[in-house]
Amino acid sequence: MGEKPTTTWRKPTRFASKLTIGYLLVALFYILLSTVVASGWAEDIDSLARIEQIKGMAFIAITAIALFFLTRYLMQKLEDQIETSVAKERELEAEENRTITKSMIGSIAHDSNNMLSTILFGSELLRAQGSLADKQLETLGRIKSAGEQIRELNNRLIEASHFDDQLPVEVFDVREAMQEVLHLARASARVHQANCKIQLTGNSARLRANRHLLIQAVQNLIFNAADATGRNGSIEIRLRPREDWFDIEVHDNGPGVPENIRDRIFDPFYSEKAEGNGLGLVAVKACAKAFSGDIFVADSDLGGACFRLTLPKSR
Repeated sequence: MGEKPTTTWRKPTRFASKLTIGYLLVALFYILLSTVVASGWAEDIDSLARIEQIKGMAFIAITAIALFFLTRYLMQKLEDQIETSVAKERELEAEENRTITKSMIGSIAHDSNNMLSTILFGSELLRAQGSLADKQLETLGRIKSAGEQIRELNNRLIEASHFDDQLPVEVFDVREAMQEVLHLARASARVHQANCKIQLTGNSARLRANRHLLIQAVQNLIFNAADATGRNGSIEIRLRPREDWFDIEVHDNGPGVPENIRDRIFDPFYSEKAEGNGLGLVAVKACAKAFSGDIFVADSDLGGACFRLTLPKSR
């Protein structure tokens, strides 16, 4: 324990000693040399005094300039080291937070699957009774389908929580994925109750991302659009390929998103809905960022909002 201060101060002390010795040698050399030169130039005592005065002032000016640049260099170097240290500390903190988040995601998904098994088992028991009406059987089928989707999502989340660097990705046709989104959304109670009409337009392309998470992200946007439009709303998914990017746009004819809150709706726990938890759009943005993309909100030509999910094309 007693050697740590010596180790800590060894390099600064050595550097300061070298700097001091160097300064003394330069100053001594300057004094000796300038004295010899001044003696040779001086014609009398008065001229020697003037030369010595000029020599002293020149020495002060030169050392002041040298001190300025040396101090500036050392302070800049210290500032760079501090910034590097702070950046590393933030990186370590972010990595620790990611590790904790992954652990929590895996744990929550695992517990959710356990509860989901009870729901699916109960629905199968009801179906096995054989005395249900067709409408009830249809409802049980939707419950089973939704439960299996949630279980698949949970399994993907558990799988993703074990990856150290990034989520597993695959190359897929985005239009086929959006067709699946339409199928899932139309079977959803939130869209069904709102009686929304959903259309898919535009050309396709191949993306490299996590297909299941992208489906969930677009589905979240459709759910938000259905909540905004209310009954007899209109929702469109438009696919817009560009040179290196691909846009997935979700348009609706609802009231739109006011410009003064567009920067805030992607913040965690911010929601304009009384029953909202403010996490849906956060999840969508996280999905976009995970695959080097982004999400934007603008006005739609349908009269409501347009959420544009931008992702890079597969190369």
